[in-house]
Amino acid sequence: QPERGGGAAMKENVCQICESPGELLLCESQCCGAFHLKCLGLSQMPEGKFICKECSTGIHTCFVCKKNDSDVKRCQLPLCGKYYHEECVLKYPPTVAQYRGFRCSLHICLSCHIANPTNVSASKGRLMRCVRCPVAYHANDFCMAAGTVILASNSIICPNHFSARKRCKNHEHVNVSWCFVCSEGGSLLCCESCPASFHRDCLNIDMPKG
Repeated sequence: QPERGGGAAMKENVCQICESPGELLLCESQCCGAFHLKCLGLSQMPEGKFICKECSTGIHTCFVCKKNDSDVKRCQLPLCGKYYHEECVLKYPPTVAQYRGFRCSLHICLSCHIANPTNVSASKGRLMRCVRCPVAYHANDFCMAAGTVILASNSIICPNHFSARKRCKNHEHVNVSWCFVCSEGGSLLCCESCPASFHRDCLNIDMPKG
């Protein structure tokens, strides 16, 4: 599909509003966002440089909590247009705090980071990025979490946003009956975002509340 916009926006291939691919109008300012004309209420391509409403006003939305105010900061990687409250993005472990800012977790494979936080390969290779939160996986079956919905070549909806279909039998969140660390059964702590399960001792953590 033909696209229009700056080089920094080339990675965006689904509409920020409806989460579908197609012919997209790309913001040529800081957010690098992509939009369908109809989702913006437009009937034809605007003349000249297109700058979205958020970039025009300078008030951006936090990609985590979805609240917009002047306290959000942009990820420091030049090709990333995501904005966050610092306390929101730091809740995602792959996020790297840097001088006067941060590199958000959309640039590191979550599966590789969990397996080995020091693995330099976690930030290399083609990544599939969630369009609803700062979660990314390498584009392969080994790293991609079960339940991931693929929207386009580099855009996904991660299992954090799973919701069971109403009146659809057996469409619900499930977990394996064995520990992902030692492969044994028993009393397990089940992840609420993916099928993984673990012994508390294997994770070496206290039992979380909730």
